[in-house]
Amino acid sequence: MKKDSVLVVEDDFIVAKVIEKNLIDFGYTVAGLVATGNEAIAKAGSEKPDLVLMDIHLQGDMDGIAASEKIRNAFNIPVVFLTALSDKQTFDQALVTTPYGYIIKPFSPDTLSATIRVALNKKQTDQRIMDRHAWLDSTIRSLPEGIVIYRPDLTILYVNPATSKALGYSAEMLIGTPVLSYIAEEYREEVAARMAAGHTDNDIPLYETSLLTKDGLHRTVIVKGTPILYHNNPAFLTLLIDITERKKWEMKLESHAQELMQLSASLAMVNRKLNLLSSITRHDISNQLTVLQGYRALLEKKQTDPSFTGYFQKINDSAQRISSMIQFTKTYENIGVNAPAWQDTRTIIETAVKEGPPGQVMVKNDLPAGAEVYADPLIVKVFYNLIDNAVRYGEKITTIRFSVQESGDDHVIVCEDNGIGIPAGEKEKIFERGFGQNTGLGLFLAREILDITGITIKETGEPGKGARFEIMIPEGAWRTGKKGAQ
Repeated sequence: MKKDSVLVVEDDFIVAKVIEKNLIDFGYTVAGLVATGNEAIAKAGSEKPDLVLMDIHLQGDMDGIAASEKIRNAFNIPVVFLTALSDKQTFDQALVTTPYGYIIKPFSPDTLSATIRVALNKKQTDQRIMDRHAWLDSTIRSLPEGIVIYRPDLTILYVNPATSKALGYSAEMLIGTPVLSYIAEEYREEVAARMAAGHTDNDIPLYETSLLTKDGLHRTVIVKGTPILYHNNPAFLTLLIDITERKKWEMKLESHAQELMQLSASLAMVNRKLNLLSSITRHDISNQLTVLQGYRALLEKKQTDPSFTGYFQKINDSAQRISSMIQFTKTYENIGVNAPAWQDTRTIIETAVKEGPPGQVMVKNDLPAGAEVYADPLIVKVFYNLIDNAVRYGEKITTIRFSVQESGDDHVIVCEDNGIGIPAGEKEKIFERGFGQNTGLGLFLAREILDITGITIKETGEPGKGARFEIMIPEGAWRTGKKGAQ
């Protein structure tokens, strides 16, 4: 796997070499060592590093802040400032360039490592958000249905190409005009009342109305609206489905309505996940880093005192917690990002075993050849966690077995072992976030990943005789020999 590369911009050669050694020890590739802003810009353009470590005070007539701004604007490469300047004015000037970190010299290797990891993780997160926004914009522009976004005062803010084509006006001509001026006069009062009621209730139910085109023609449409934030300001999004040729469209109306409901459900699920993710904030990670740095600094000064042995354990605990939190946010953000797909069940188990070797524990894969499940691509992590938990906590465990059973029209993938099992009072708690002996995130994530396509999981084993997880695959999400439907 390609290593992340880091460009070091530092006018003190000794400091630059120390940083270079630290980066190599951390497992990164050093894209170069430069001492001036102009050199930094040129090197960033030629090497395209994943991250730039930038001193603010540099040789030449360009400081690090100016160089950082040019690099971000030209190449969109994130920058972490390394500086001995801690005054508010310098910090405020640096903040304008939206850095991914700000480290005050002198700093420890742990501080440098943690800051780089957080910065690179944030870069990946920002890129996913940008990709998502680009995809959403492309999707809206390519929709055959009309999309209109308007202010609470009914002034149009945005229309997609389908709306412009239907009305006969360019987007520039429509934006800034009253949305009611494009409703046939005999329907305006009714539509105005529906909009007002919808704004009060935060919902605009489906209704039919007639649009007035530039040519004076009427087009009958089904309207659906919902409140949104547009550029961080309250607005309303309206979907327009043209049913002018009713007979031609009757067969498709049901499909469009179903697609709309699926879209609404998907948006609600994504919103729920984003809300949960936002609760696990960077502040939590910063707190853990502060603890880690504090204990490390203390132990470095007094490491000859045996009474400080306990601090080493606290450092290890904090480091493990930080790693778990970062991995959790990264994994959770990926849930639902990629579309579900048909995946071979035997291959899923084999991949999970490779990712987390079970040691002396035997894994029996009795799932039938050619059987596929329709699920989120992250489903392999579900089975990885089941295997990992069994090995970690099964104590006397020697065997883990995967098999499948039929339950009416559904199929059940069974994961069972001969370990000590799950206590009766914890069978549901093990799926709650934060519950458990390790991070408390594995089975919580497993249930969230499966829920994307309506798959459920529960623990039904007998305490003392082994754990038994039943993964219920609904009808339509299981097929054999590549036959079946989503």
